[in-house]
Amino acid sequence: MYHEKTNLFAPYDEYPLGIASGLWSKKEEWKLVWQEEFDSGDIDTSTWTKVSRGTSDWCNYMAAHDTLYDVRDGNLILRGIVNTIMPADTAPFLTGED
Repeated sequence: MYHEKTNLFAPYDEYPLGIASGLWSKKEEWKLVWQEEFDSGDIDTSTWTKVSRGTSDWCNYMAAHDTLYDVRDGNLILRGIVNTIMPADTAPFLTGED
């Protein structure tokens, strides 16, 4: 959910906790600006792309290997695994990141 006054985003499932704790304001101030249901069974490549590995800490282990991504029961599954599938890759771990 997006809070227009503070320009902050909050995961939808954490929104009620934020209200109860007083962290966020009343629901009227929040507006849903985007939502993905993943109900087609495939990743919509017009919306989602695989991120290449980079030098920032958060993307040190990214890989585009198909076993790291899945869509199941309306959920996008991104896996992190010990690297046993790409022996030429020196990264000890691999993660999927869309």
